[in-house]
Amino acid sequence: MRLWYGLIYQNLMAAKGHEYINKFDKQFKEGNTSKTFLQDANEEIAQYWKKETTNCLGKVLHTASLKMKNAYSRSDA
Repeated sequence: MRLWYGLIYQNLMAAKGHEYINKFDKQFKEGNTSKTFLQDANEEIAQYWKKETTNCLGKVLHTASLKMKNAYSRSDA
């Protein structure tokens, strides 16, 4: 299951990365050359990636925790 989330995450990030490149290239070609343009673009990308990474890691952690045992074993000593 963890592999499934990883593949979805990789494909989503690749597609969204191309989307952001196209979006900001278009804005730059249209004349948006303000001092904060690159900072704003970077902030938007960083916020999106942080949200999606947290979401993916949460799903992976949840899936992994379902397989954990809550018991003591002789080998724990």
